[in-house]
Amino acid sequence: MSAPNKPTRASPPPSQQPLQGLVSYLPSPLLPYAQLIRLDKPIGFAIVYLPYLIGIVYAASVAPTPLPMSLLLNRARIFLTGSIILRSAGCTWDDIVDQDLDRQVQRSRSRPIPRGAVTTRNACLFALAIACAGVANLRHLPRECTHDAIFIVTLSLIYPYLKRVTHYPQLVLGLTIGFAVIMAAHSLAVDPWAYPTNIATGSLYFAVVLLMMLYDIIYARQDTTDDIKAGVKSMAVRFRHSIRLLAGLLALVITVLLAATGISSSFGRVYFGTAVGGTGVSLGTVVLRMNLENPDSYHCYVGAAYMVTSVCILGGLLGEYAIKAGLLP
Repeated sequence: MSAPNKPTRASPPPSQQPLQGLVSYLPSPLLPYAQLIRLDKPIGFAIVYLPYLIGIVYAASVAPTPLPMSLLLNRARIFLTGSIILRSAGCTWDDIVDQDLDRQVQRSRSRPIPRGAVTTRNACLFALAIACAGVANLRHLPRECTHDAIFIVTLSLIYPYLKRVTHYPQLVLGLTIGFAVIMAAHSLAVDPWAYPTNIATGSLYFAVVLLMMLYDIIYARQDTTDDIKAGVKSMAVRFRHSIRLLAGLLALVITVLLAATGISSSFGRVYFGTAVGGTGVSLGTVVLRMNLENPDSYHCYVGAAYMVTSVCILGGLLGEYAIKAGLLP
């Protein structure tokens, strides 16, 4: 005689499932705030931080005189803190503005504000506290960086509203994240727009802009069905029937812009082999191999490609800096 069937317990919604990693050790009252800033998804902090590292090493590579490594490490430390602050404040602000839309999208309806774990008022106070930390961090940088920060913050405040009125919010997101290159150069007292580096700077800036756009377009592909129902606009929605073609074009332009940076700066084989060649291989692999019918597949590919591409760019620039500083022959 078979044993009677035991009642099965429904699995908890994503918002109530145990968090992984160090975040799971936080006190329960802090968990919603950790989720609000995506502390359980650290790749986002790296995505924001890597353009600052690229900007630091680029500025050191084109500076009129060699910059000491100690100064570069100091700026890297300051921008690491700034990236954590910027990403945390940005995620919080996005969730405040998008809460009505998030409730209509499967992936985001379990976020702290839509599910009621954090009130709008408390989220606003939390965002304000993070912003104050950002202002304090700016005290360690030249005045030009404050102007850059104002530009970045302004675009960050506008960004979540754009998905309601245009299919191109990813462009503004890219312009925001990419401006890290300019801010990093200013932090080292290097004028990124001065002749003859202005063409190289512009090319590198827009390469990072397009790389961020490429990442977010493919990332947003998983929400396309829900976004259409909720009225959320994005390039993933606008080009949902030609994502691979769009990704291929963006990858090509990114590679060309990086080559233009190298040519304008008279960089050598280390840069072209690592930054340009590595980018072409990394992004080309994503375009050719991602399976648009399997969100886990393309999301994994594009996340890895962003990191690998950024590291390739960073590696090429580090090689040029090492040659200029006499560390390599």
